[in-house]
Amino acid sequence: MVGIYCRISGDKMDGIDTSIEYQEERGIEFSGKLEMKYEVYKDINVSGKAEIFSRDEFHRFIGDIKAKKITHVFAIHQDRIERNPDTWRYFVSTILNVGAKWYPEGKFYDLDSTTNRAMANLLSVFNEMHSDKTSDAVKVAFYRNALKGKTHGVNAYGITKDDNGLMVHESEEIKIVKNIFEWSLNGIGAYSIAKKLNELNVPTRFAKLNKHRTTIEVSTGIKIKHKNKLWWGSTIHGILKKKLYAGIHIWNKEEISLPHLAIISLNEYNAIQKNLKKNKRTKSGKKPIYKYLLNGLVFCKECGFMYKGKRRLSDRRNQYICSGKQAPLHVCKGGKGFNIPRFETFIIKHLFLSKNLQKRLNNIEVDTVEIDTLTFKNNELIRKLKSAEKLETKAFNYLFEDEDDLSNDARLKAKYKEAKDKVFKYKESLEQVKTELSIQNDNNRLTRVNSAIEGFKIDSGFEAIKATVQQLIESIEVMYIPHEKNGEFWFVIKYKGFNETSVWKTNQQLIQYNLIGYQKTSNTLTNTIPGFTIPKEFKDFMDSDPYRKQHFEELIDRLKKSDEQNQNKDYVQMEFGYLDTIKITKNELIIFD
Repeated sequence: MVGIYCRISGDKMDGIDTSIEYQEERGIEFSGKLEMKYEVYKDINVSGKAEIFSRDEFHRFIGDIKAKKITHVFAIHQDRIERNPDTWRYFVSTILNVGAKWYPEGKFYDLDSTTNRAMANLLSVFNEMHSDKTSDAVKVAFYRNALKGKTHGVNAYGITKDDNGLMVHESEEIKIVKNIFEWSLNGIGAYSIAKKLNELNVPTRFAKLNKHRTTIEVSTGIKIKHKNKLWWGSTIHGILKKKLYAGIHIWNKEEISLPHLAIISLNEYNAIQKNLKKNKRTKSGKKPIYKYLLNGLVFCKECGFMYKGKRRLSDRRNQYICSGKQAPLHVCKGGKGFNIPRFETFIIKHLFLSKNLQKRLNNIEVDTVEIDTLTFKNNELIRKLKSAEKLETKAFNYLFEDEDDLSNDARLKAKYKEAKDKVFKYKESLEQVKTELSIQNDNNRLTRVNSAIEGFKIDSGFEAIKATVQQLIESIEVMYIPHEKNGEFWFVIKYKGFNETSVWKTNQQLIQYNLIGYQKTSNTLTNTIPGFTIPKEFKDFMDSDPYRKQHFEELIDRLKKSDEQNQNKDYVQMEFGYLDTIKITKNELIIFD
């Protein structure tokens, strides 16, 4: 098979003859001459000097050469492979080790020849020099623009740019910035200012643009999208630290005077910096480090925010707490913290020490509908990604063609950004679907489940136990139901790779856990709590006799519709068949002993 590698940098364009489309066309044409199958590897907006592992497609390309999937290697020029001698040497050694053949511009180049290798190495040095010269030219251009007061990248809050690209005040945002500095000069702290802005419903920039930011949860590695609609103390602190609001732009540690942007004097700015330094918390000994087994897995049913472990020696707090209840959010009204050791002990017992879960998961049939759906999504995303990449490349080529510079064309820039955003979105979605497909595969998931449970050792250490728990649990949703005295928790555990959840109920002290039942469900508690949930075993018992089924359905329906029949009772209790006791609890669930 022929491996066709294509690359284009994000900072420039060498000419139309090196566009991604042209590179791909030449590679396919070459494959046709050899009458061989081919695979295309495309890195867009990637520097040839970048590390191998940060070039996704090149990394995959090298892997396929090593696996001998690729026997003939094509690139339009050597500089598409690299602008870094270290990368070139790695590429050459890979080619020689597996006996592959190298075809720059479609012409065989014998890398086994000492002379050819020396010439190629020399060319690699020139490629690097060319890249460095280009980078230096870009830096000089950016510096000259900075001296003129032009903006690059994301503007500071309260700052925008005019038609000439020069930094100017954004009329609405700059009013907020002036208030922030005024409040700070009056002695109000950063976190208090953030709280004040939230109370006044002042929108953040992300809220106005309806955008989100993505963070990676450190415990699970899961990407989490946040709509940043609230002000945080750290955001206010960043604004107060920015010297631009005193009319001084910092570029590569050099101060550039831009007096038209000043909203406070240098004396006022320096006074604020002294206050920030004075109010900064001083270290009082080594901060204790706590480990939480379930961080990143537990979510609040009430508000949707994540539960996170909190331990404090001062008040002996040792709980998982809903972050929606914490400052500056304060959006959660019903979430309640619960004891860390007791819940983590329950999870360990449920997953590993009791073999009921392992038996149940092994008996679940493969959900072919789910796999078919994911396969369809995978194919659709691949198609959309290819289309978006072509649009991105076309827009990029139009913007930076040497013959006709259209780099300031607002419409083209908008099209390019739109296509670039789509490529990023499709890649992200495709990665997620591929992961889900791999997890859903029956062989993969059962091997994972059985090896995790059977290989579990209680003395294997915290990190090993945590990693094993994350192999089995996708998420845990929590709901707290208050009563006159204390209350109760409901936990819904979703198992990774299975459309299966288990529903558990326990008291506020988390001392005794009752399994309500297993069920196929989505990642929500809808129709599970606090409505009527019928365990599968009980449903099978009902369905085994038509008269029995009718009797219980009528009884449940009456309990749903009316409270009059059970004003003085919390549940209906009766003897029936081989079940000792059946309790149909009003507005809650069905339990049988």
